[in-house]
Amino acid sequence: MHSQDVLDHLIKTAGDDHIVLGSDFPYDMGNPRVALDVEESDRLSDETKSRILGGTAAQLLGVHGPNH
Repeated sequence: MHSQDVLDHLIKTAGDDHIVLGSDFPYDMGNPRVALDVEESDRLSDETKSRILGGTAAQLLGVHGPNH
C-alpha cells in the first residue's frame, strides 16, 4: 500500500474481499509498515481491515482461525 488513495481505488474497483496483504520482503522496495497502515486507517471499516489483513487469504487457502 503506497497510499490510502490507491487502496481506496482498489477497494472500489475490485472489492475488499479480493485484496490480500502482500510483501516485497526481503527487498526494500515496499512499504515496511503496510499492516500498520491498514490497521491505523480511519477510512477502512474493521471488517475491511480484517479481510485485507488475513481474512480473505485464510478463506482462499482454506485456513480458519480460532473463531471459525
